[in-house]
Amino acid sequence: MISNRASSLSSKHHFLHTRSVWKNSEADYVRALTAAKIPYTEATRKENMAHIDYWVEFKDKNFSGRKSVDIKGLKKGVPSGEITLELKNVRGEPGWCSEHGPDVIAFSFGLFFLHVPTPTLLAAVSRVCDLSQNASSFRNILYKSYSRTDRKDVLTAVKLHDIMREEGEFFYLPVPPPEEIKTED
Repeated sequence: MISNRASSLSSKHHFLHTRSVWKNSEADYVRALTAAKIPYTEATRKENMAHIDYWVEFKDKNFSGRKSVDIKGLKKGVPSGEITLELKNVRGEPGWCSEHGPDVIAFSFGLFFLHVPTPTLLAAVSRVCDLSQNASSFRNILYKSYSRTDRKDVLTAVKLHDIMREEGEFFYLPVPPPEEIKTED
């Protein structure tokens, strides 16, 4: 969900694009969960404002239990393996990638979602980022800290391989084409 504060700071075009990516990613995620027969419930509006989109009951042998999940739509940097992380939001409060965030972040890669426990993301940030270095623009935030003009947010970026080198469990959820979903009658 996009907060009122964040939407008021963005251009109308950017806001509409972001909303479209978010809606499409959520639809893909629900389709993937349904196809895999993984139980889930949608978060409440209050939970959504705390970076929780869904509660998912994972039953994989290495990735199990009821977990809070925040979905991140397919971003421009993903094809190059770069993942942007929000450490603080536009109000300067803990972002979705913080110890106050959800249990798991589900990153869309188009054909699948990669579920990464939030502590694993934070471990990668701690290991490879120097947040005392401030990036001059969003284009060069890799391993550095970046705050946008007139916002109190703190963003950084890591490479996918930095995340995958961390100890921990990951869960891949394929996104089937819409016509492959079979529902029970």
